[in-house]
Amino acid sequence: MSRITVRRIASGVGVEKSFLLHSPLVLKVEVTKRSKVRRNYLSYMRERTGKSARLTGVEFDRDAVNTVRDEAAEQEEEKLKEETAKAAEADAEKKAAEDAKLEAKAEAALAKHEDTAKE
Repeated sequence: MSRITVRRIASGVGVEKSFLLHSPLVLKVEVTKRSKVRRNYLSYMRERTGKSARLTGVEFDRDAVNTVRDEAAEQEEEKLKEETAKAAEADAEKKAAEDAKLEAKAEAALAKHEDTAKE
């Protein structure tokens, strides 16, 4: 089970929140900072404050790390767009046909009204 734990000091109290990485509630994970560490688990950082809590930053290409191309998802999204466009086009045709019927009905009613007015 993959999990990300986020920690922050809020009002002098350390607050941690864990997120399941593959949860449908997690829409996006963006890497903002990378640091050099020599341990697998960083729970020792909980007790540290001030300068001892600092980690040495490492330069990295943010765009390359945060840009993930999922071709299957892109194809699915394109397919959904096409289906939506087809549905919108079908609705437009249906509405145009209904408008034409209503227009014909209105013209027939006007013609009938004019015929009765002439008599």
